[in-house]
Amino acid sequence: MKGRVTYHSGKWLPESEASIHIYDSQFMYGDGVFEMARTFNHKFFLLEEHVERLFRSMDYLQIPITKTKSEVLELCMETFDKNKEHFPKGEECRVMINVSRGPLAIYREVFELAKGQAWNEPTWIFNVWPLSKTASVLGHFYETGANAVIPSQRQIPSRLLENKVKNRSRFHYQMANLQVASHGKDAMPLLLDEDGFVTESTGANFLMVEKDKLVAPELRNMLRGSSMTYILDVIAPSIGLEVEHRNFEPYDVMNCQEAMFTGTYVNLLPCNRLNGRFINEARKLDPIGPTTRKIINRWSKNVGVDFVEQILGWYRQ
Repeated sequence: MKGRVTYHSGKWLPESEASIHIYDSQFMYGDGVFEMARTFNHKFFLLEEHVERLFRSMDYLQIPITKTKSEVLELCMETFDKNKEHFPKGEECRVMINVSRGPLAIYREVFELAKGQAWNEPTWIFNVWPLSKTASVLGHFYETGANAVIPSQRQIPSRLLENKVKNRSRFHYQMANLQVASHGKDAMPLLLDEDGFVTESTGANFLMVEKDKLVAPELRNMLRGSSMTYILDVIAPSIGLEVEHRNFEPYDVMNCQEAMFTGTYVNLLPCNRLNGRFINEARKLDPIGPTTRKIINRWSKNVGVDFVEQILGWYRQ
């Protein structure tokens, strides 16, 4: 069986050869944007929403947009199709779209442009990855619940770096990951903003249930995640769950009914602790609360896959 292939600026390359040049703007400055989408039963989920956000991010960073949204969607499909032998039944696909500004002009003498290629065109990369390899290591969260740990690293406010752009400048995320690593495998970072309000994790959003309402942070200092938006805009109305956006603090999390992290490759993970302390006795006995369970059940019904059992299956293999 041949290895997976990756689309790299007009060419299909073996995955091991698809790389960013040392003089690419992304390598030099972290100057790039990306999106990830997953499949359910080999059908992409929220792919158009991810592509829409990619284009908004490129526009904000003034990266030249050299493909149409339709072309990007088609390339995602083609990337999966060229690699479908690596995704047998029971496996799911994670597609990643990576776009950088391209090689820096000061180093142009190093590069030989392909026929018809213009200088300063962005670098486009489309690759796929078996979702089980990423999601399986998180299966324990459905059994134990996540421990939200607040690192000393704060969220970078949007007045300094627009975090609603899904960008490659993620050093503060990595610092937060390192700072909570010693708290064990159940720990997930929960970043506060400069005013002490809850924002997000490092690659996932955070929601809580308070007084039978689904409470989300204000959308000013965090990525507006596609999975979070799906829960707030699609699932919550369909199950009669009221949604509230407001600033809240760790104190509020410590006194809530339920909490959860949301993200593309895990969909939803239950959170039952804050800094190692259980948010209430009920979540100590069962990390998945009744409202969280309703969201999981409706999501699973909508996509035709019990995603909790799917991830647990990968985890237990």
